[in-house]
Amino acid sequence: MVENKSIIINDDNYLKYQKNNIIIIEGISNVNIDFNYSEIKTPVYIKECVIKNMYLNSTWFRKGFVLENCIVLNDINHEMGGHNYSEIHIHNNIFLGFFDFFDCHFFERMTVNNNIFIKGTNLIGNTCKGYKNIFDKGLELYENIGRLNEEN
Repeated sequence: MVENKSIIINDDNYLKYQKNNIIIIEGISNVNIDFNYSEIKTPVYIKECVIKNMYLNSTWFRKGFVLENCIVLNDINHEMGGHNYSEIHIHNNIFLGFFDFFDCHFFERMTVNNNIFIKGTNLIGNTCKGYKNIFDKGLELYENIGRLNEEN
């Protein structure tokens, strides 16, 4: 397993991380992953990593996103995220910090299963507020541990 790496992927450079039209980040320990303020137009897979810091603020994964079998150490802010034309899957992860989905609009289906949210998330919270999350094609939730309906 590779250790201590920082990966900054944005609108200008994401193509250099692409291989066979897919971005795969796999098997890295103590990694910093920064997608802040980006529109990524290729599928992204992050698997089997220990993520020290993950930055997703205003990130749009147009061709989908998979986060699987990872441990994420920091709080994550995914404000104004979504805007995806392919599905998003978040499976079998442990989130030690709060995962903030604030004012996200997901065009395609989102599946969140078998995760542990130690400090919780507002994925299905904020239901009576103007910045609640929207799931046009549905949200599939099952076998998650932790509070999924926190309020901001």
